[in-house]
This record gives sequence, C-alpha cells and structure tokens, in this order.
Amino acid sequence: MGFMDLFRPKESAEDLRNKGVDCYEKGLYRQAAEYLTRAMEMGDVSAEMLLGTMQFGGIGIPQNVKSGIVHINNAADYGYPPALMTMSEFYVNGTGVERNGNLAFQLMKRAADTGFSDAQKGLADLYAQGIGTEENPQLAVQWYWKAVNQGNAEAEYMLGLMYAAAIGCEQDMEMAVQLWASAAAKGHEGAIKNLKELEEDE
Repeated sequence: MGFMDLFRPKESAEDLRNKGVDCYEKGLYRQAAEYLTRAMEMGDVSAEMLLGTMQFGGIGIPQNVKSGIVHINNAADYGYPPALMTMSEFYVNGTGVERNGNLAFQLMKRAADTGFSDAQKGLADLYAQGIGTEENPQLAVQWYWKAVNQGNAEAEYMLGLMYAAAIGCEQDMEMAVQLWASAAAKGHEGAIKNLKELEEDE
C-alpha cells in the first residue's frame, strides 16, 4: 500500500457488489467474481448469492456445483429471498441436494412472506401441485393473486389457467383473458400463444 492509498476512501461491500454486478452484466465474469468475493467477505449476502449462482452454473468461471450451493444456501440462511426461493427449487427437483418437499415448502413460504413476487408465485405452484403441503388450489389462487398484484407475468399466466379451467375458483374466461393479455404485454410467450389460439377459435 502506497502513502496516498491511506487517504483513499475504503470501498464498502455495497460498492464492491455494485462493481461486481456491473462487470457481470457486461460479461466480465472473472472481474465480477473478484469483486463479488470481496463483497461477500465483507458480509454482503446478495453478492454471495450471485457468486454462488455463477459457480453453480459455471457462468464465466469454472463450474463448481457444490461450492455454488454452499454459497446460495448461506445466503438463504440469512433470509435473502432469492436464495430462499432458489434453495426451495433445488429441494423440489433434487438439484445438488436430496429431494425434500417439506423443506422446499418451508423455504418458499419464508421467501413469499417477505413479499418477493417470484416466491409468491412459486408458493402458489407448490399449493397447486401439493408439494410439501396438501394440495390446495384455493390457496394457490390467493398466492397467485399476491404475485399478480405486483405485476408478475408468470403468475398472471398461471392464474389465467386457473380461471380458464375453474381450478380453485369459478370459471371466468373474461378474467383469464385479462390476465393473459397483461402477461402477453410483458412478453410472456405462453400467454401470447393462448390469446392467439382463442382468436383462431372464434
């Protein structure tokens, strides 16, 4: 360290994480990993989540599934909603861990209770499929609505399916079309396809 370095402001974990995210978005993955590692070592949970995701998927750095899961799980232990949701999905699918529906449900519920719309949609999926809990289409509809109210396109698509098929609610094709139209406006391919098929059937 040079003499002038003593007078330079120390980078915070947030600064390092932001630099890491910026490098990641630009495809500068090695630099991103370096910044994210430094931020993680200073206690930045979201940096650890992104670093774990990179390691797990081998995104621009050597793939290390085991280490990636450890980092994602650490972030989940701190209650970081995207990490909770990701670990839940791992337990549903048996990705790098043993399948565990009960634990998957608990993790997704924790994430959904924070108001994270992707997790609210994920929890609705678990209720709809009876994974880690009793199948409950009515509760699925309620949780899809929570995500829809935050503009979640995938939830709009799924809730449209529920109304179209009268699952957990009374059949309401007008509502289904409204939901699909909103999802389609966000580029959701399934919703676009459904609307097109409805037009062709008329």
